[in-house]
Amino acid sequence: MPDRPTFSIVIPTRERHRTLEFAIRSVLEQPHDDYELVVMDNFSSPETRQVVDRLANRHLRYVRAPERLTMADNWELGLAQATGEYVFILGDDDALAPDGIELADRLLRDQRVPIISWLKSAYWWPDAIVPWHRDRLYVNLDQSVRIYESRSMLRLYWEWKCDYGPLPGIYNSFVHRDVIARVKAQHGRYFLTMSPDVMSGVVNARFTDRYLLSARGLSLTGNSGSSTGTSFVYGDLSDGAAAMFKRETGHWEDLLNELLVDSPSLEICFAYENLRLKRLFFPDDAAFEFDPATLLRAMAANVNRNPGTRDRIIDDMGRLAARFGLAIPTDAIPPPRTEPPRPVQGPVLQGAQLAINCAQAGVSDACAAARLAHAVLPAWR
Repeated sequence: MPDRPTFSIVIPTRERHRTLEFAIRSVLEQPHDDYELVVMDNFSSPETRQVVDRLANRHLRYVRAPERLTMADNWELGLAQATGEYVFILGDDDALAPDGIELADRLLRDQRVPIISWLKSAYWWPDAIVPWHRDRLYVNLDQSVRIYESRSMLRLYWEWKCDYGPLPGIYNSFVHRDVIARVKAQHGRYFLTMSPDVMSGVVNARFTDRYLLSARGLSLTGNSGSSTGTSFVYGDLSDGAAAMFKRETGHWEDLLNELLVDSPSLEICFAYENLRLKRLFFPDDAAFEFDPATLLRAMAANVNRNPGTRDRIIDDMGRLAARFGLAIPTDAIPPPRTEPPRPVQGPVLQGAQLAINCAQAGVSDACAAARLAHAVLPAWR
């Protein structure tokens, strides 16, 4: 391995040694050799270090925080450990695709860009809190690759015409260290808000002209029983991870003061991130203003994301509408589901995804799920 590897993968982790092992394995199984792997331990119990020691490898380095940190601070500390030219943060219940680094290297050779981004397939662990997704792998079947203009994609996100998934976040991208340095030069650090994955997608788009987006995932997202994001959306099923995140995140009270609502709607969290990021990075850009009416319509369109929180989100919309002197957009609220959600299998989303029953396939961890996703996709052209 050269003195400075081309690729750095950082895994921030906290008390998830059971899933961490498989995230690490998914990286160490890469056939491509030009990388380093940094495990950034957020002051966990000894089991985390024991997993790393058991998987000892010349590519693998372990760093432990001196005290318990917020998620953003632990990610920042992990980022500071990365020495590679391109940096990617891998969740500790996620997995890198078996050919993830190889594909990133090939894409870089084809097109020199500051960021290589991708749409992640999704794996729901056996202990996932959502019963109709449990043991399911959703594989993206689209194989397209194209260059996107950063500002145009950021506008689509800001206007609620797409979610943050296609943005070039460090959680779904290899980001050139020069981009990270430009962000840090403005405010002294890279992660500045409570949601580092959303924040990095917006800021990286702000600090680049273009990036490459692959519809084929170079990694997959894992939703384990301790997933913070899943706990936010499905708090009626288990809110422990989300509650802990809120207790430890200093910005949460700011959100309540700003929008006057603590809601299971993801759109509320995104709106708060956007407000913070606008003030930090583009306060005078009139193209990116907060529009509460558009936020309300986005909340309305997604009230069925989790049937268990539908009524609460509609109530939250009422409070938010009153806060800004608006009416609830009742025409944008879809009717409730007539049947409870059930597990799916086979083609979904008009054939754009394949849902696989991992229990039937004998798959029970993210690393094996990444191998399975790789096996059902065509060879990279």
